Amino acid sequence: VCGCAKYECVKAPVCLSRELGGMLPGQTVVELSADGVCHTSRCTDVLDPLTSFYQINTTSVLCDVHCEANQEYEHPRDLAACCGSCRNVSCLFTFPNGTTSLFLPGASWIADCARHHCSSTPLGAVLVRSPISCPPLNETECAKAGGSVVPSLEGCCRTCKEDGRSCKKVTIRMTIRKNECRSNTPVNLVSCDGRCPSASIYNYNINTYARFCKCCREVGLQRRSVQL
Repeated sequence: VCGCAKYECVKAPVCLSRELGGMLPGQTVVELSADGVCHTSRCTDVLDPLTSFYQINTTSVLCDVHCEANQEYEHPRDLAACCGSCRNVSCLFTFPNGTTSLFLPGASWIADCARHHCSSTPLGAVLVRSPISCPPLNETECAKAGGSVVPSLEGCCRTCKEDGRSCKKVTIRMTIRKNECRSNTPVNLVSCDGRCPSASIYNYNINTYARFCKCCREVGLQRRSVQL
């Protein structure tokens, strides 16, 4: 009959898979099996002469990712990506004696004469190391003050530690008595109390030992009148 429309059945320009269904050219599907193998299927623009559908290229990769004790496995955010990666959630540190420890972000510690800090960054926990700077120490002045040189900062530096008994001024309240009379109110009297430091220290400038002995005594006197 004239004027009738003719229809022709043609295959759609897609890739056809029993497992994946229809896929458009350029489309990629990623599947991760239970055994850790990642299968990537990509629809190409090459026609299969047997089926007249576009061909599918499939590649397989074993996602053999082993994370350290301070890491966690993260699945890929991109659906077209195959395997994930390890992300630092803490800092793994090995001490000079061979022992290892985990430190959470924000922790700080001293080891091997350096300060260590576990810092949190968008990419994960990162270990930051900075060398220790020791404050200046004058051993002669320390000895004159009655102190002693002791290690500090895990043995990396030395500092002067005073024993708390250095010479100092001590004020006491006392009632002055003279014969049968006494002061109306207690009077403040000052005395000197503390350790008398002494030392013998080698001085390379004079190529010999410098000796000193400092007594705990007054540096001046003041005359006062008290009403009895």
